[in-house]
Amino acid sequence: MVHIYTKKFLLLFQIEVDQSNYYICSKKSRSVDVNVYMLERNEYGKTFDRHRLFTYYTGNDFISCSCRTFEFEGYPCRHMISYFKKKQVLLLPEKYILHRWTKNAKVSVYEDPSTGISDGGSSSTSLMSWHGMLAHKSSLLVDDAALTDARTTFLIGEFESLHVRIKEIDDGGNVAFNRSRSKSREESHTIHDPCLVRAKGCGKRLKSLKEKSLSKNTRQCGGCGTTWARQTDMS
Repeated sequence: MVHIYTKKFLLLFQIEVDQSNYYICSKKSRSVDVNVYMLERNEYGKTFDRHRLFTYYTGNDFISCSCRTFEFEGYPCRHMISYFKKKQVLLLPEKYILHRWTKNAKVSVYEDPSTGISDGGSSSTSLMSWHGMLAHKSSLLVDDAALTDARTTFLIGEFESLHVRIKEIDDGGNVAFNRSRSKSREESHTIHDPCLVRAKGCGKRLKSLKEKSLSKNTRQCGGCGTTWARQTDMS
């Protein structure tokens, strides 16, 4: 690693290697695609309550730690190195060495203006950078939604809706909307005028403006019931 990393990141990597000796890795759960490990710190026989969860995705042969040091700082954390020691991995895989922190990194590095993420490495390195960023965003949502049942139900529905919409986006960023689906969405969000409601105590029939103006300009005799036009006082 002396000939790969720059001096700054070489010192950081050496610290992580030294600290990896104080962690004990044990398997917590296992499934077809994901294996979860728990790492506990044991320093000179003294154990600590705080532990880290380590996830290994068998499908794409990718590992991720709950501390997110690799996703944000760009170098493997002490928990990842402890896992490599347990599996007897003597050489660090190239996909966990970001090109931008090596001595061979070029001065001009491409930066995406829409996201601000820059990386001069291979496509697999960019994929891991995207994966780390999305995992961090989703973990924040999960932490807030898991507090109540209503939030959990709402987030599950939004995840399912986003999953369908993401599949409609092609590699060029264009969205292939279905006409019937988009039409139904527009109809569902259309705001219509409210229906006329007869207020309590009003007459049997709604009068027009003309009828209301005539009723104001006429008077009715209390004895015989004769109506006549009201004369306006012009004086």
